[in-house]
Amino acid sequence: VVDRNLQRPVRKGTSDIEPTRPSTSDASPRVVDRNLQRPHTSNITPISVTKRPVRPRTSDVTSPRPLLCKRGQQAFHQEPESSPRCNNIKECLDQRMAVHIKELEQRAIRALGKRQDEKRMKEKHEELEERRQRLHRLREHSDFLMKQMEDKEIRRKAEAAERESVVTASTHSTPRKPRKAGVSEHRRDLLTSLEKEDCASQLTEELAQDQLLAGRPRPAVLLGRLKAREELRDCLHTQIEVKRKQRQEQERERLEMEVSLLQQESHFMELECSMQKAAKREEQESLKEAWSQECKLRDVHRRIEALEDGRVPKAASRLVHV
Repeated sequence: VVDRNLQRPVRKGTSDIEPTRPSTSDASPRVVDRNLQRPHTSNITPISVTKRPVRPRTSDVTSPRPLLCKRGQQAFHQEPESSPRCNNIKECLDQRMAVHIKELEQRAIRALGKRQDEKRMKEKHEELEERRQRLHRLREHSDFLMKQMEDKEIRRKAEAAERESVVTASTHSTPRKPRKAGVSEHRRDLLTSLEKEDCASQLTEELAQDQLLAGRPRPAVLLGRLKAREELRDCLHTQIEVKRKQRQEQERERLEMEVSLLQQESHFMELECSMQKAAKREEQESLKEAWSQECKLRDVHRRIEALEDGRVPKAASRLVHV
């Protein structure tokens, strides 16, 4: 068999590819182009070489990753961009993403609502507690004021009763009699405003009567009333004097107590100082005694050492007492 393109005989059973022969005319190595080689004319059928299926790249957006459950060649074929499968997957992913985002938003809204409810309940509880404490303080304050008012009323009644007893005691000595010319028969009390006004009106009436009865002697009733007034004034002065003496006595007792306390403190301080001095003196005596004993022991040791060395021992050192 003769190859028409190359005009060279070929043996049967040999391969259609011949090894290249080195050329002596050209120094550079010869590159064989496989495309220009002769076609296969042998009777031996060539081995069919099939290409290995290539897995499509997953980075491509248009070609989704093949499912793991699929086996075979169709799982690795690249799908076109406009396939319905790709569009369905995109839509499913978008829908699922939208549902997930909506669920997250609802969860966040519920969490915020729960937090706001807790904050509102806490503020309401604090407000109720503050209001309860305020009411408790107001109630205590009102009770304290009521107690003060009751104590003040009791003191006022006691003072009024005491004044009444003083006035009645002073008026018993000079019994009152009805006056002429329409003078009121009730007793006057000079300690209240209304009774002061009554007293002033009666005094003006008496002054008018005195002007009418000029040159005539005063009646005995008027003289007795003036005497009762003087007695009341004297009684009030005596009460004031007694209270002043009581205050002075209390002040004197307080001063005496303070003086006694100061004297006791000074006595305690003197005792403490004397005890400290005695302790210091005892300590000094003990130190002196210990020092003297130490000196004696030292002299004894020196004498013993001198006798052992064959020397004459020195005289004992004189103790210096400070």
